[in-house]
Amino acid sequence: MAAKTVIAEDRLLTPAEAARVCGVSYVTIRRWAARGLMTVVRTPGGQCRYREAEVRALMKEFPAGTDVTGGGTGRAC
Repeated sequence: MAAKTVIAEDRLLTPAEAARVCGVSYVTIRRWAARGLMTVVRTPGGQCRYREAEVRALMKEFPAGTDVTGGGTGRAC
């Protein structure tokens, strides 16, 4: 039986890992998720995770230094 290969789209990042990819704080990642800029995936234990492919796509759409504030309310995580 062959081992399953995990591809980037399957990989889930913690808020801290997503923050490192984006070059921002984990609090900013949570704010972006609350604004609907990325999807929150909940683990069975209730922790927040973010799809790596989605985080990287967001960084392509909004390069470092781009203001992505505004819009949305509430708490994603």
